[in-house]
Amino acid sequence: MAEHREQSEFNYAVSFLNRINFLFWECGNCSREMNAHGWFSALATIRREMSDDMSDTELIASNVFMNDINAKVNQPRPRNQALSGMQEISSDLYNNLDSFEIFLRKIIKKAGYKTKVKDDPRFAQ
Repeated sequence: MAEHREQSEFNYAVSFLNRINFLFWECGNCSREMNAHGWFSALATIRREMSDDMSDTELIASNVFMNDINAKVNQPRPRNQALSGMQEISSDLYNNLDSFEIFLRKIIKKAGYKTKVKDDPRFAQ
C-alpha cells in the first residue's frame, strides 16, 4: 500500500522548467560549437530530470542511448585536435546526440510540459 504524505503548498514546476529550458539552450550551444562532451552532459542532466516522467521502456531506451553515446564521446581525440583545441564530432556521434535530444524532447511533450494551458496558472492545482 502506498504511503500517504502531506502535500507541500510549494510547487517547483517553474524552477524545474527553467532548468530544462536552460539545459536545452545549452544543448543548442554545444551542438553549434560541436562540443560533444557538453552536449552529452546537458542531455544526461535532462534525462535525470525527466526520469520520473519516463516509462520503464523509455528508461531502458535512454540507457541504450547513454551507453552508446558515452562510449563514443570518451574515445581519445587525435593529438592534433587535442593540442589545437579543435572541436570535431564524427557524423555518427552527432546523429546519436541529435537523436537522443529528439527522444527526450518527445518525452517532454508527451509528459505535457509543452501543453498550452488556457486556464489562469495562478489557479493551477
